[in-house]
Amino acid sequence: MKILSLSHADLDGIGCQLAIYEKFKGSEINFLNFSYGNIKNKIRAVENFNYYDLVFITDLNFSDTDQEILYEKLVQDTFTNKIVYLDHHEYSDTTYLDKCQNEFGMKVLVDQTKSATKITLDTLKPENENLSNLCKFIDIYDIWQDDKPEFPTANLLNDLFWEDPWTFRDRMIQQNYKLSDTNKQRMIAIKGEIKSVIDSNLEKGVIKLIDTVLLSFTYEYSSHYSEYFGKMIYLFVDQKNNKVSFRLTHEDQREQLMTEVQKLNPITLGGHKTALGGNFKDLSPDILKRLVEILLDLDKQEIPF
Repeated sequence: MKILSLSHADLDGIGCQLAIYEKFKGSEINFLNFSYGNIKNKIRAVENFNYYDLVFITDLNFSDTDQEILYEKLVQDTFTNKIVYLDHHEYSDTTYLDKCQNEFGMKVLVDQTKSATKITLDTLKPENENLSNLCKFIDIYDIWQDDKPEFPTANLLNDLFWEDPWTFRDRMIQQNYKLSDTNKQRMIAIKGEIKSVIDSNLEKGVIKLIDTVLLSFTYEYSSHYSEYFGKMIYLFVDQKNNKVSFRLTHEDQREQLMTEVQKLNPITLGGHKTALGGNFKDLSPDILKRLVEILLDLDKQEIPF
């Protein structure tokens, strides 16, 4: 069997591919990973979808345009085989996903309560206890289950992944989805580095505490902030690429944040219930200041329970 696996270039996207590999071991599998910003180019670059007996699209939040390009590509390739779309992001419009379902039989499962890794694992049900355990940690990290005792370890697993992301999938397959002693030692070393790095970034002003909002101009060990600063609203800024991402303290804050940020005309904006990200044409100081004001206003609201 020939399989094409298109997935996000992060730990959750790789977790999906580990589940696919384990389920279809022995098959010819072509793994492709990419960020949300270049989905359409990657879809167009696939020479012929119909070459593959089975296509998986996992953890990729297709925009309206991405969906349309996928549909056009399936039409162009006169696709007649099987295609499965598994994701956990929010969608404003699914017109072309629906067309792919109706005209090409694409199976679509979107579940915001799980990571894409967990959705893929639950869908395929590969029988490997080590893989199931690894995927549990990926799920805890990716949907930010910081109330779980395994969350700090899940965070360290993500740090380990990003130190060498392009070999992680192959290493986990070779190690039967278990961390080696070398992996564990590195995670212990990372744990020892975190506080000094965060303290240094606070000193340099790369991390700023503004009332109930933490503003960070670095992603270095940012997933560990909740362990050091507790429950705060986080705003991460990538000025070089005009990108921002948010971590909220409660999902009820999300709707107003989306409404207010949309007024600033982002190019993209989307994500999970308590985690959002977006791109701007120009992330000016005025926009950055307004984003902080919006987040401060959010935190003053009474959260209904």
